[in-house]
Amino acid sequence: MRFLLILFFLGIVFFALSQDKIYFLNGLSKQVTVLEINPNEVKFETDSTTETILKEEVLLIEYKNGSIEVLNKPKESKIVNTNSLQKNNTYLQNKPIFNNNLVSINTLALCNADVAVFYERILQNKRIGLGVMGAFNFNLNSTMPNIFITLLNNAKKNYDLGIYFNYYPKAFSKKTFISYGILFKQTNFSYNSILTDSTLIAGQIAVTISYKPSIGNQFATIFNIGSYTQLPSNFFIKTLFGIGGFYLTGNYKTQLNYELNKNNISNSNSAPPEPFNVRFLPKLYLGLNIGFAF
Repeated sequence: MRFLLILFFLGIVFFALSQDKIYFLNGLSKQVTVLEINPNEVKFETDSTTETILKEEVLLIEYKNGSIEVLNKPKESKIVNTNSLQKNNTYLQNKPIFNNNLVSINTLALCNADVAVFYERILQNKRIGLGVMGAFNFNLNSTMPNIFITLLNNAKKNYDLGIYFNYYPKAFSKKTFISYGILFKQTNFSYNSILTDSTLIAGQIAVTISYKPSIGNQFATIFNIGSYTQLPSNFFIKTLFGIGGFYLTGNYKTQLNYELNKNNISNSNSAPPEPFNVRFLPKLYLGLNIGFAF
């Protein structure tokens, strides 16, 4: 009896080893005897039954002699989530490599005691960004980076407010790419206006100088070029180089031209120099922003 059982199991093993094995693209496999393979179909026998399937459903055939014939390659990768739902790699390929909201701080502005914060919203076309910026200055007095404010008496920069538009030609398709944009920025500052009053006393002209606290503004238009580099964990670095200018208006124009002309003293042997009458001044902006995308 034991001998018959051994023969039975050996027969099962021999039968299994003497068959071909078909591996399907859906992950299943089947022990069969392959009868025919034509350009469109595979015909095989299993359990004394002849079946025919489309060739495009078969991944490969492992023949009983150990050779393997690959008929197709998988067209897509499968990912199974915790709910056993399948998502093909189309989702992974189309998943955005960017986030629509960018918040950053200009580290270069910190050198001038400016805390400058930027927020930008990237539109769905991935090429246009709309943003706002704001900065507050903690210096007690204006410094050289704000030369056209520093020239005024007892000047102090207060804050910046601005809106900007950026264009991204590469549409966030690379890790690092160039951007172009325009920034409209208002700079608010305080200073002392210098007022002079001339009176004739005992045949001589007496000049009285007084100082009046005043507020000024620069409304600048700045064209810029920069770069965007994506870092791990949604962090990024943006660089910015911008150049533009602004028109002087009101008392700010009067006081700045006064400061530029007050040292133009001529001697008796020469004609007085032509006074300055500045109406437009250049504006430069540099940025090295570190931020977070969400």
